[in-house]
Amino acid sequence: MKNKYCFVLKITLAAIFFIAAFVFCCYFAIEKYSEKYIYSDMRKLPKKDFAVVLGTNKKLKDGRINPFYKNRIDAAVDLYRSGKVKYFIVSGANPSIYYNEPEDMKKDLMAAGIPENHIQPDYAGRRTLDSLLRAEKIFGISDYLIISQKFHNQRAIFLARFNGHQVIAFNARDTVLKKRSKKVRIREIGARCKAVLDIVFRKKAKIYGEKINFPANNNKVANKANNQAENQEKNNLKNNLEVGNKENHQKAESPNFVIEEKEK
Repeated sequence: MKNKYCFVLKITLAAIFFIAAFVFCCYFAIEKYSEKYIYSDMRKLPKKDFAVVLGTNKKLKDGRINPFYKNRIDAAVDLYRSGKVKYFIVSGANPSIYYNEPEDMKKDLMAAGIPENHIQPDYAGRRTLDSLLRAEKIFGISDYLIISQKFHNQRAIFLARFNGHQVIAFNARDTVLKKRSKKVRIREIGARCKAVLDIVFRKKAKIYGEKINFPANNNKVANKANNQAENQEKNNLKNNLEVGNKENHQKAESPNFVIEEKEK
């Protein structure tokens, strides 16, 4: 009996050691790999025609503006005004009629003076990997700039470059909210392990669809293709939607409504 317990203990300790080593290697390998592709100084940043702004929730639970969101928008505006970037794909989730990351980003970029025809929402950016893969598969862009915070950029660079994209990243300012920042960084540990597994198993985006011409010579064609991606997502998930009243049911059936979830 004693030998049996010793054997189980050895197996358990070996498993713990293996998991810890895997997590450690994933986290710091991604950090090391990405460092030469990431910029914090706008003066040293090469010019790019296109940038992908990775989405996050605009507001915190207490109603305040999410500093991660605000700083990404501010970075995008500064890059546009400085002539470093011409066009933006704003990619994120929109799980309900009351929450739409791409539309929030588009409105705020337009409010800052960026023309509407220089901004393309991607409504199927359920997670970082999806946003990056769709940049090439849907919008035909594989040479672009990623805009997010440094910790997020490191993982995005890893995912994009291992999928053959010629990308660099610009670091938006980090948040001063220590509690939220700590929570996000703890979650990043698991996200990096998943990123490695996504590359190993050649994970694909959940939603694709027809290609979208951006910058669009024909906005009607672009909107039609984008709506098809939205409707595909809607059809995949609408059976799981519990509608509280008739009005919400009618909105949920609208062709402009998309139900999505995104792992940040």
